[in-house]
Amino acid sequence: MRSVGLAPSELPGSNFDDDVLRARAITRLVASKQSVADIGTGTGILALELARLGLSVIGVDRSQRMLDAARSKLRDEGLENVELPDGRSEE
Repeated sequence: MRSVGLAPSELPGSNFDDDVLRARAITRLVASKQSVADIGTGTGILALELARLGLSVIGVDRSQRMLDAARSKLRDEGLENVELPDGRSEE
């Protein structure tokens, strides 16, 4: 992570949060106007972190339960730059 200018000490608190670091690294590598696909998004942890950092995100997962959980988090945060379509990545 240091290669893209990130260090674990940048994180608030003492816990190492891999999703936050990964999201910060991606935002430094991807232009802000581009969309990022989160394949296997699960409950949307990475997708929501990327959205908080200003990227447009399309999260895909084969599990409807996981997508429902991600949509619930999305509603709670009021983020509008995340799409969570029904369906699998190969469709």
